[in-house]
This record gives sequence, structure tokens and C-alpha cells, in this order.
Amino acid sequence: MSFLLQNIRKKILTVPDRQVEAVRTKYHDYETPQGIWLKNIGNSFFQGYHIILKTDNYSQMREELNQFDDFMRGFAFEGAGMSLKLLDILSFHRHNHFSSFLKEHGKKHIYTMYVGFGLAFARLHIPINSALKKLHPKFMWLAVDGYGFYEGSFRWPRYAKGKSLAPHLRGYAQRAFDQGLGRSLWFVKSGNIEEIAKVIKKFPTRRQQDFWSGAGFACTYAGKVDDDKLHKLLEISEPHRSHLLQGAVFAAIARTDAGLPAANTNRVCQIFLQKSPEEVFQKQGNFFIDLDHGKLDAREEIKKEKPAYEEWRRSVQESF
Repeated sequence: MSFLLQNIRKKILTVPDRQVEAVRTKYHDYETPQGIWLKNIGNSFFQGYHIILKTDNYSQMREELNQFDDFMRGFAFEGAGMSLKLLDILSFHRHNHFSSFLKEHGKKHIYTMYVGFGLAFARLHIPINSALKKLHPKFMWLAVDGYGFYEGSFRWPRYAKGKSLAPHLRGYAQRAFDQGLGRSLWFVKSGNIEEIAKVIKKFPTRRQQDFWSGAGFACTYAGKVDDDKLHKLLEISEPHRSHLLQGAVFAAIARTDAGLPAANTNRVCQIFLQKSPEEVFQKQGNFFIDLDHGKLDAREEIKKEKPAYEEWRRSVQESF
């Protein structure tokens, strides 16, 4: 790519620090220790995002992303996924940077990169439906989760009263969107457990379970929570505790499969599940490990009320 085009690309896609900070100060309380911790996570995400804009060399991208420590690296790859997909969309899909990088350098980070894929569509305010048909039929719902996370993180007032539904989405995609909204709550409320529970209760009962699943994932993957608050979270998540725990299982699997151990994830797993993340992965990770499409077809999975991804979620929930 020419130097001129690189500069144009960087100017269009670069997210200024002041823009990110404006959102934080408007919707989030980053004055608490948990808030400061979550702000650092956001910084890692945007650093990963901007690494992609500096070069066209995938190996260099991977090398720089791998410089992040084990805790933050997943967030950096998530930001990279968003940036790569934005480049594809803005090239009118003449390029496929996202899939090429994922295949060569990102397989172990499929969970967070697929989330980043969905973030790109949300940022541009464009529907994601048609793009799902080209994704892995098991994990395409993570992209919708990412769409929901972006909406919750940057457009939370639209959903705060518990009435708004996902734009342009139908069927199971609406549920995956809610899982992302629930995950965003951990950041929107800076890990304040009581506030998170209060917000979830505003939504219809049928939607609350997916919110708790997202909160469980965020707490386990991104949180830095003391033991007393973890026990409190178990208590107030009733009657949706199995969904909270399922989210924790998915976070443990995502970190373990990517080789990104974290002390917080281990502690949450011990309190929530009475197992280490590695033990959780051994018991529940078969679906995650098997990336072969097999007989699944993305176009058919989209139509199902209970796609393979949801069957996996339910099998985990029922184990509790």
C-alpha cells in the first residue's frame, strides 16, 4: 500500500484518545480501583487496534500484539480484529485482511477476534446479518456478541431502560446480542455488582439470563474482584446462576485455549466452579477445540432457534 493510502487509512480509522475518554467520563465511573483496572484493559484494546493501522505486514502485527502480557493480550487481539475488519469493509471487501490474519496468526485468539469482527460493524452502524454467513458456523455468534458489546459500551443510554432490542437482528442473533450487552455492563458499571444486578432486572425475564451469561464472562475474563464480591455475585445472580456460571466457563476456556492464564480467572473458577481453568477446559472445551465445520452450515445455523453454539451453552448450564 502506498504511503499516501496508509496515511489516509490511519486518519480515517484512528480513534483519538479524547473520543474514548469522552465516552468513559459520560457513562463510566473510572475513579474506583476496578474502574482504573478496566480503563487499562481499554487502553490495551485500542493499542492493539492501532497496531494494525501502522503496517501491512501480518508478521509484524503478530509480533507487536504478542508483546502484551498474558492478561492483556486477548484484549489487544480483540482490538486488532476490529481494525482488520474495518479495513476490509472500507475497501468494499476487495481485501480480506481479517480472515487472512486469523488463519495465519490468530487461530488461538478466535474468540476475541470474532468479537472484534462484530465491533467493526457496530462502529460503522451497519447490519451484520449477511456477514455471518461467511463466518465459522459455531463461532459466528461471537461476532454478534461483539456487536452487542459495542452498543452497550458506547450507546448505553439507548438500552438503559431495558426496552430496546438489537437493531437489524432476528432470531438467535438477538440473544447473542444480549450476551454482549451483558458483558458490556461490567465495563459500563465498572464492576459494581449491585448496579449490574439492578440494571439487569430492568429487562424482561426472558432476556436476563443472557445478560447474566455476559456478566459472568466479563467477570472471569476481565474482572479483578475480591472473594467477598464474587460470593455476592453468586448470590444476587439467582435465579440465573447457571447462566452466570456458563459465562465463567466460556471465559476460562477462551483464556486456556489461547494460552493466556490469569490469576483472577483462576480465582473465579475456584470460587464459582471449584475447578481450575485447566480442569474446566478439559471437561467443557471439546466444542471449542473442534474448529472443523463438520456438517454445520452457517446459513442453516442462522435459521435455528437453538444453533450448535446455543446447544453448547445449554449443556454447560445444565451441568450446574
